[in-house]
Amino acid sequence: MKKILILFAVIFLVIFARFTFLGSEEISVQNNPSKTESWAFKETRNSQTPELLKYFDEKELRVVKTAAVRNGCDGDLFIILLAIWKAENGRPGCEFGVMHPKAWDTNLDTQAGWAAATVVKNFNRWSENGISGEAHLFIEFLGSKYCPVGAENDPNGLNKHWIKNVTYWYEKLKNV
Repeated sequence: MKKILILFAVIFLVIFARFTFLGSEEISVQNNPSKTESWAFKETRNSQTPELLKYFDEKELRVVKTAAVRNGCDGDLFIILLAIWKAENGRPGCEFGVMHPKAWDTNLDTQAGWAAATVVKNFNRWSENGISGEAHLFIEFLGSKYCPVGAENDPNGLNKHWIKNVTYWYEKLKNV
């Protein structure tokens, strides 16, 4: 029994230490030379800088950063993820506007994870099709998938503002 308690204590300490120090890490570029040449894989600035904390709650930012790392969303793709978060500005459980039944009305981690995976998957599609360019071109491509104009789930036509709003927040956050 004593060994089991010690084992649980060690596991708890490892998990606690991992999440406690996560906020001081920088998200680094994956070790893939082809990705380091792209604008989307520039090394991300420390996401706990005071400037970034002007826009985000520190605890929430850690949750989003963890979801981004889990899904390989780094560099400027991480900044795009943050821009989506600001542009969507959803209520709790819908923060990133991900409407999939497994993500809707859940929590920040689930919403951020689905959004990060969507950003990465669409960046890979964009790149694999030989498309390249600056971030705003990728945001336009992403908008056609993430938040398409004329979608059935957009009866008020608000999706038409998504690309403009995400681009605005990307530009505001990219040098923070």
